[in-house]
Amino acid sequence: MSESTHYLVYTSRITPKASFQTNTFTDILAKSNHNNNMANISGFLFFKKGKFLQYIEGNHQAIISLYEKLEQDKRHKALKIIVSGTRPAPIFGQWAMHCIDLGNSESGVFSELVEDFAPYQWGAGEALQLISDMQRYYHQHHPASEMFAPKPVPYWQMLGRAIAKRHRVFLLLEGLIVLLLMLSYMAWKLRG
Repeated sequence: MSESTHYLVYTSRITPKASFQTNTFTDILAKSNHNNNMANISGFLFFKKGKFLQYIEGNHQAIISLYEKLEQDKRHKALKIIVSGTRPAPIFGQWAMHCIDLGNSESGVFSELVEDFAPYQWGAGEALQLISDMQRYYHQHHPASEMFAPKPVPYWQMLGRAIAKRHRVFLLLEGLIVLLLMLSYMAWKLRG
């Protein structure tokens, strides 16, 4: 009988320092892919509104060891385990780590849980629902016969979209002010 797969879902908040470093997410993806391949760990990482939610699966001791390392990682804080358990086999075996910015993903794939994305208030039911959504996404986009190499999402793109969504009114007003200044300058030049 083969050993069962241990899984763990946790949430955390990005630190201010990490949020301003342009390579945070590409660095997480690259290091996770390398280290998780070596430890035979797979999973995914969600990010939205300054919060992470990560699902990892693999050998029980490897998962415990990885979580202990994650607790020491200075790029995030306030780690909270939402659910952990075992399953007969890995679900996401082809993904050493797959990162998704939920603010920019295909919203039809995931449940309404990602709209507000409040993982600190979630229990096991919500986490397992999101895993189920992700499992459907995984099998739709990456059939078992197809090898998948995750592609990093540029941090500047994620940050720009997050800022634009959060500050739409401010950016619109700023744009109007700039336009009015340009029109005023052009009118002044035409008179002078």
